[in-house]
Amino acid sequence: MRRVFSDPAHEALFQREGAVVVPLLDASEVQSLHEAYHAHLHSVGMGFHATMFSRDVALRTRVDIAVRELLAPKVLPLLSRYRAVVANFMMKEHGRRDSEVPVHQDWSFVEEPRLRSLNVWCPLVDTTPANGRLHIFKGSHNFVRVLRGPFFPNPYVTLAQEIRERFLTELPLRAGDAVIYDHGLVHASPHNVSGQSRLAVNLALVPEEADLIHGYLDRSREDRRPEVFRVDDAFYLRNIVGERPQGVESLGFADGAIPQLSSAELNQLYQQAFRASHAAVS
Repeated sequence: MRRVFSDPAHEALFQREGAVVVPLLDASEVQSLHEAYHAHLHSVGMGFHATMFSRDVALRTRVDIAVRELLAPKVLPLLSRYRAVVANFMMKEHGRRDSEVPVHQDWSFVEEPRLRSLNVWCPLVDTTPANGRLHIFKGSHNFVRVLRGPFFPNPYVTLAQEIRERFLTELPLRAGDAVIYDHGLVHASPHNVSGQSRLAVNLALVPEEADLIHGYLDRSREDRRPEVFRVDDAFYLRNIVGERPQGVESLGFADGAIPQLSSAELNQLYQQAFRASHAAVS
């Protein structure tokens, strides 16, 4: 499998758990991103919102530049020949019941598992149990490798409560810390019930040599087969999330339904992934 991190200790931890936490931004850089957010954005009336879902392409481009120029130079030296693709602000408003982010996996960016794409998630305030800390399912990047995209069915939806109770690990992060995780890692964050909005930034990265893919699901199709597209890096700034991609090559439809897992199947997959990951680093 292709190497992800430059440091062997980071690499071993990533292969086993799917995530590595690092200090990333100093206080002045955190403040700079706060100022960039408030210069360009305002609340959109939702408890959780991210700039990647905006229909304003110019806004998404400005945000990408502001976030990328701070995060990419800090992150890329930690990795083994990766490139940055797209950056976002992510806001969890306080006192909103719709600020929860449910148990899920992020979109597919590359052909997995041969290649691994990454997300860098960096809060701009200290995370607490009240404001919605990130929770991860360690090792889950090693199973349920299916195509993922906007508004795809969630294979974990019927097991969300069990996953929250048995498998999720809470990550306490200070402002400027970052977790670098596999896009296939199962994760979630609860409601923000504090008195302060929780602002974060993220940056998607892929191997330097990787061709990008994007999954699209036409929910009116009876067979529920997602379509796969080969896209370029700029696609994520110009594409409107949820609309069929335009001006890019369709690679056809993916076979097989997106699975709905039983509790027994989840446990079996977890045990298999746990044994494989520990054998790989022993």
